[in-house]
Amino acid sequence: MAGFNGIEGDLNVPGEIPIWIAVLYFVIVGAIYAAAIAMKRVNFNTLDLVYIGIGGALSVVLEFYVGPIFSRVVPKVPGLDISFALRLFMVTIFAAIIRKPGSAAAMLAIFDLLGDQFHYGYSGEPVYLIYESLTYGFFIDFVTFISGNHLFGIGMKKMSAARMLFAGFFPASRASTQTQTQIVNEEEEEAKKDVSWVPLVIAQSVLIGVLVSTADPIFYDGFFGPLVSGAVVNWASITFKFLTYIPWNIIAVFLAGIVARRIAKVLG
Repeated sequence: MAGFNGIEGDLNVPGEIPIWIAVLYFVIVGAIYAAAIAMKRVNFNTLDLVYIGIGGALSVVLEFYVGPIFSRVVPKVPGLDISFALRLFMVTIFAAIIRKPGSAAAMLAIFDLLGDQFHYGYSGEPVYLIYESLTYGFFIDFVTFISGNHLFGIGMKKMSAARMLFAGFFPASRASTQTQTQIVNEEEEEAKKDVSWVPLVIAQSVLIGVLVSTADPIFYDGFFGPLVSGAVVNWASITFKFLTYIPWNIIAVFLAGIVARRIAKVLG
């Protein structure tokens, strides 16, 4: 029999991720957000909050109204969920524009609440709120954090290839400028800058894509599903879903990175 708000609270399903591993994960998540706050990386202004609200709302529209339209005409392909891909695409764009840890988690929290209001209903809350914001949202926030609040290099000066992925651990003043000594003119340098960010966008897209691909099969099927409804855990299915999700999620994040860089350039 279901417990509070439809949550069975089953922690003994065969194959379910042990509770101590789940607790350890959330301790790590909390520690990273605490570090971001301590380093003053999370200082939302009014415009940031507006972007968070818009991003969360648009992700609902894409997930529940636009995605199903495309899903009817696109052939079924393993791992491809167009509705989710559109949501990931939209949240990533706004997270890259805001460039502050916590923005993606906040957008996914808004997505969850609006999704409950207009589609799912509130049964299973607050488990689903925690799941959406602290898995999908956290993974994007984590990459934003390690990039020094410069997701996809937006707002960051040119750095060496070895440092660009983990720019958050290198002072901005130490960014390499030696390669710019033989620049012929400003137009050529601007063109080179655009090309130089492609490896960074690819690297961060792969990192986010792989991390996000763990959320549904591992975190939900392996823990939250059994916790809420006592769902059967099938690790063969979990492995298959994880591996097939990766390429599509990487593509969605990569496209979001390209679009976000263009939007950021327009916004200045």
